[in-house]
Amino acid sequence: MDEKKTTVNGEVSENIEEILREQERLNRLIKEKFRKEATILFTDICGYTKYTETRGDISSRAMLQRHNDIVMPAIEKHEGVVIKTIGDAVMATFSSPLAAVKAAMAIQHGLNEYNKVTESSEQIRVKIGINTGEVIMDKSDVFGDAVNVASRIQSKAVAEQILIPKKVYDKVCGSE
Repeated sequence: MDEKKTTVNGEVSENIEEILREQERLNRLIKEKFRKEATILFTDICGYTKYTETRGDISSRAMLQRHNDIVMPAIEKHEGVVIKTIGDAVMATFSSPLAAVKAAMAIQHGLNEYNKVTESSEQIRVKIGINTGEVIMDKSDVFGDAVNVASRIQSKAVAEQILIPKKVYDKVCGSE
């Protein structure tokens, strides 16, 4: 029987103990280099798809630009990093739940001010979800359950709402 041999430190090993030790070393290295605590914020423009269907691509892109002109500075002001935009959605990371919540509040406030002086058919309303936890940061992207949960939380929100789980609430409750 011709078995495939595993390479450990550049050498072929048939010893399971060596392979398990190498696996443990690699797991530690991944945890040290790529696993971080982060707070994830997702936004989504409510009604954007319908707006695009009725107003067309150019108008919807112009709306997206107006959105970005309000949302992106609010994220940056609160020391967030925009990881990516996905159509009309934004994914950003923050070093603390409080910073993410403050950014979310600034986003909603900025859009509210914009909407006060804008025709109702051109108003922009977003829903926001925030979560915090351990993530894997790889170059300029973020992965992990905390990211997936933040996305699911955002999908449960309604226009002009910021949803957070209890663990985020507990970390920001009583903060200014």
